[in-house]
Amino acid sequence: NTAEAQFKAPRSKLEVNSSRVDSQPVYSKDGRSLLFLSDRNGELQLWLEKADGVVSIESFPDNTKIDSYAWHPDGIQAVVATSDKLVYLLNTQTQTVDLIKLKGQSAAFPMFSFDGEDMYFTSDKSGDWQIWGFNFIDKNIKQITQKGGYQVETDHADGNLYFTKYRQQGIWQLDINTQLETRVVANISRNANFKVCLNSLYYLVETDDIALWQMNLKTAEAQQIMNLALNSKFKFDLIDDCQKLIFSKWENIESDIIMLKL
Repeated sequence: NTAEAQFKAPRSKLEVNSSRVDSQPVYSKDGRSLLFLSDRNGELQLWLEKADGVVSIESFPDNTKIDSYAWHPDGIQAVVATSDKLVYLLNTQTQTVDLIKLKGQSAAFPMFSFDGEDMYFTSDKSGDWQIWGFNFIDKNIKQITQKGGYQVETDHADGNLYFTKYRQQGIWQLDINTQLETRVVANISRNANFKVCLNSLYYLVETDDIALWQMNLKTAEAQQIMNLALNSKFKFDLIDDCQKLIFSKWENIESDIIMLKL
C-alpha cells in the first residue's frame, strides 16, 4: 500500500548556509554535532559544526578526498572513508585522525554497530563487493555477507543490517544471527541514498524526478514524503527520533543544508 504524504514548505529552514557548496550532512546521534562537506576554503573538505562554531578538519593527509562518514554512538568519534578506499577514525574533540588498519584490504561506506564496538564496511577482497565487519577490541576482520553487499546501514531497534548490492538492484535486509537475507525494496541502485530510523526505511527513488519514500519495516507500508527536480543532488540524514530531516540540495553550483520537520 502506498500513500503520498502532505508536505508543507514552512516546516523547512536553512541549517548551514554559505556562498559555497555545503553538502552531505550527517548528525551525531545526540543531534549536537554535524559533519558535512564544504569547499568554503577553496577545496572540498570535511567540516564540523557544534554549538561553539564551525571548523574545518585539517588533520587528514594532504590531497585526501573524502567519500563518506558515519558517527560513533558516543557523538565524539566518526569513521571517514576516502576515495583511495582507506578508512580513518576521527576524534572530533582533538581533531585527530588515525588510519584503521584493515590488513591492506580496500574499504568504503563504513558504519558503526549499535554499541560502537564494530564497524561494518564494504570491500572487494573476496573477489566481489561484500559487507565486512571490523572489531575495535580484538581487531578481528570477518566477512558478513556472502551474496553481495555495498552500502550498509544498521537498524538499532532490531539489530539487522540493511544494504544495497553492487550487481543487483534493491535494498536488502540481513538478520545477522540467522543469516537470513530478504530484499525489502526493489529497483534501487547500489549508490542510492537510504537511512534506517526507528523501524522505518527512508530511501530515494529516481524516475521522472527524485522522490523520498518512507517504508514501515514491520508492515511494509510505504509513503512518499517529498519530490525534487531530477537534476538536483540530494543527500539526507534523520535526527530527533526521525522527526527531523536534514538534507543538502545541490543544484547547479549551489548547495545548502536544510532542516525539515516531518
